[in-house]
Amino acid sequence: MSAKKLKTAILGLDEKARQLLKASQETNLFDICAVADSQDAALADQIAERLGCTAFDDYRQLVIQSQIDVLFVAEPLHVCQEYLYTAITKNINILKVIPPALDFEQLAEFTRLARKNGVKFEVASNGQFLPGFSKLREYIQTQGVEGFQLITAERNTPQEFYEDEVRWLSDPKLAGGGALLRNCYELIGQIVRNFGLPQQVYSLNTNHAPDMQQRLSLTEDTAIVTMKFSDILFGNLIANRIFGPERNSIQLYSSQKHITVTENKLAISDNLGNVVEEFSGKTEANTATAKMLEKFAAGILAPDKKDESSQENIDLEIMAMIESAYLSARTAMPEEPARILDRAGT
Repeated sequence: MSAKKLKTAILGLDEKARQLLKASQETNLFDICAVADSQDAALADQIAERLGCTAFDDYRQLVIQSQIDVLFVAEPLHVCQEYLYTAITKNINILKVIPPALDFEQLAEFTRLARKNGVKFEVASNGQFLPGFSKLREYIQTQGVEGFQLITAERNTPQEFYEDEVRWLSDPKLAGGGALLRNCYELIGQIVRNFGLPQQVYSLNTNHAPDMQQRLSLTEDTAIVTMKFSDILFGNLIANRIFGPERNSIQLYSSQKHITVTENKLAISDNLGNVVEEFSGKTEANTATAKMLEKFAAGILAPDKKDESSQENIDLEIMAMIESAYLSARTAMPEEPARILDRAGT
């Protein structure tokens, strides 16, 4: 890979953004030239002084004035989406913190525009670099998916979402979605990467607002998604952002074995519950993020070098899966993710 560093700016300086910032410095592939936070100019000034770069409180000015190769975007889309379009037309590569868009159509539009301008629009998704999920990918690639008949997945992320400063997370127009889009993107990504798009998806959603009128207008706190991959392989995903304890796991079932996967562990058991093989490893989130950034940088600095682990259109597939779940919750009917994916036109 070239020794060149990518000139980089970052929009938004929340905890996720600071993790990106820290990991990018560990890779030695990114030169942070500018930082911005429209809500906390003092924080931007403080971080800029430490890094020896420029601070902005106006996102438009950062995009227009900065001569950069990469833009890390950690702000919610409802406050910065217009600047992403501007950045892409300036041939700036985008790395967007989850979620990448408010809906499938918006992600397809970002993707088409990025390809037209010869730049990348990618998602800051580090889940595939965590030990347990990485081992699952390795297992599937070597052993295949034949024999599995049931997938169950669970994502619990209990948080308080109705405080004033984060109330926008309950607004569908601002947030795009709730527990599925904002909390399950990584987990759904693991399912789609390893098993492909389901043929059909059926979903039930609800939130836990105190009255029905609010419930009809707010994003979902709990969702149950049933997936049909084939006549013999089915899956079920349970997601919530209210109840604990926190969980992020996948379980696979066949007539001979049972596999449990978490972020840092993969265990294979027989159907009596006896563990016959186990792998565990500890990878800090920052290390996984650094690996994700190295892969992102490689795609820009060495575009001709083929990455065997890449799956073209994977984020469009993930968003098609999520979009079909939301559509099913509205129609009370099974929906087909492939039909939504066909709308991308990429």
